[in-house]
Amino acid sequence: MPNSSLRETLLTDATRSVDAVLARLERARREHLKVEIALRWMGRLWMLTAGVGLVGAAGAPYLAGTIHTSWLAPFAGGLAWLTSVLIAVFSALLLRAGWQLHRLEAVNRRLCTLCATVMAFTFPGGSVLGGAALALMLSRKGKVVLAKGYNRVVSATPHLSTWRLRPLFGGAV
Repeated sequence: MPNSSLRETLLTDATRSVDAVLARLERARREHLKVEIALRWMGRLWMLTAGVGLVGAAGAPYLAGTIHTSWLAPFAGGLAWLTSVLIAVFSALLLRAGWQLHRLEAVNRRLCTLCATVMAFTFPGGSVLGGAALALMLSRKGKVVLAKGYNRVVSATPHLSTWRLRPLFGGAV
């Protein structure tokens, strides 16, 4: 019988240590949940912006035919195609960066920072999105959320869903 009590003691100690680790992970996730939700939504907004940019890039060369009376008329076709290509390339980069932010896989953090910086110089909506993204990504909590090991914390705490707002407002919602 002493073996069974030793076994029970070891199992109890192991259970306590696992519970302590899970409690620490849950506490860490709760601390960073608002930033996690904000980064995921920022990624979704970036993907939406990229889609609008791709549609605009497709339509830019057709708008060149409407420029007849300005001094740009001789250059309208070439400028429209150049603008279209630049918008399409930036939109593709923004789509990739938005997907990475949405999945919290900022593998290429430089790409996300570059897209946020370029967006910060566009007016009016891009300056807000770019500035907010820079503030979120470069903050202390943002760096933790975008770290490689944070996805393991997310998978260890599936009961803390980012789709529910209840943890944000202390159960009031």
